[in-house]
Amino acid sequence: MDTKELENFFSDPMVSAHIESFMDAHCSIFTCEKEIHSEHYATHKEFSEMMKSLLNSSSIDYNQIQEMYTTYKITEDDPSFSSISYIIALWNFELFYQLMTLVNVDLQLEALHYIQQKYGNQFMYVYILNNFFYLKIIYIMIFLIIIAAKFI
Repeated sequence: MDTKELENFFSDPMVSAHIESFMDAHCSIFTCEKEIHSEHYATHKEFSEMMKSLLNSSSIDYNQIQEMYTTYKITEDDPSFSSISYIIALWNFELFYQLMTLVNVDLQLEALHYIQQKYGNQFMYVYILNNFFYLKIIYIMIFLIIIAAKFI
């Protein structure tokens, strides 16, 4: 299977809207602490079902996707990493958890940016001092995701 076909699939506004809205709606339960609950597995199952439905409604052969999952070696500098990672996350709970955590962190950073714009840098300085440990965990998670991507 050509990765270009997958990139086209993920660039479809309907597909990207489904994925983005799902992740935004469900990411708040995924944190850097990595304490896994049944709710995380249920969310992964729901994500997998949504992705299968989207793939089945396209011209992409789901069996070829499964075959690609078992044979495709990806690195973080691969230009198709972002689209392939959603496919791999269908079967790889650990990658799914990492992706959802990144979305959660990204949404939190967006909220902080909004607060900073509204209330100024004073709030951010106090917030960062109070949450320095949390920010270190975020950086460690990002580093681990990059390392993990080398082995996927």
